[in-house]
Amino acid sequence: MKSITAFLSKVFVGLIGLATVALPVPALAQATLVADYQFNETLASSIEGAPSLSALGKWNPFITETVDGQSITVFNFGAAGDPGTGLQLSTAGLIPTDDYSVVVLFNFDLVAGWRKILDSNNRLTEAGLYDLDSKLVYFGKKDTIVETTEPVIGADQWVQVVFTRDATTNEVVVYVDGVEKIRSVDEEGSNKLVPNDVLHIFRDDHTTETEDYHENSGGAVARLRLYDGALTAAEVAA
Repeated sequence: MKSITAFLSKVFVGLIGLATVALPVPALAQATLVADYQFNETLASSIEGAPSLSALGKWNPFITETVDGQSITVFNFGAAGDPGTGLQLSTAGLIPTDDYSVVVLFNFDLVAGWRKILDSNNRLTEAGLYDLDSKLVYFGKKDTIVETTEPVIGADQWVQVVFTRDATTNEVVVYVDGVEKIRSVDEEGSNKLVPNDVLHIFRDDHTTETEDYHENSGGAVARLRLYDGALTAAEVAA
């Protein structure tokens, strides 16, 4: 805390110095939390104005689990093989299609094989974020695939994944439990939320197999947050 205070003091003094010589100080763009789903017996956001999530599964109870040492209510998003597993959210007017962050705290029942975490193209392409045999995989268009070198997701283990897309750099960055794991340039715009401004969580696309739930996993989610911009590494770590 002492070092942070000292750093802020230096920044403050520096800004005063700039103001003294009448130099312009550019405003720093910050991502704003626009939706926060805590699954306390509801799929509604705790932030007013954000739409509610839609449950796609056939078996979706709220249950009690121990997360980070606390007993809380979470949302069980169905069993593996359930063609309706997952959550859907209309993001129109909520976040830009090309500049956003998704923060999700969840666990999977199954981590063997491909398991969809985030789908950005309204399930019309394979673009998005996956688990593959406990590794994290970013999938873009034109066979752009980036995966972690080590396992980061365990079966029935709570994990926080942060997915960011920056409109200025077109970079996609993925963090696991606050640590950067994947960085890739989304040159083709494969992870813009198009078409129709729809985000799917834990739901496979239509293109992978004839049965579009082949790459689903059941599991539970404790919290889901959306920001209207790309979080920085420091913000994620905090």
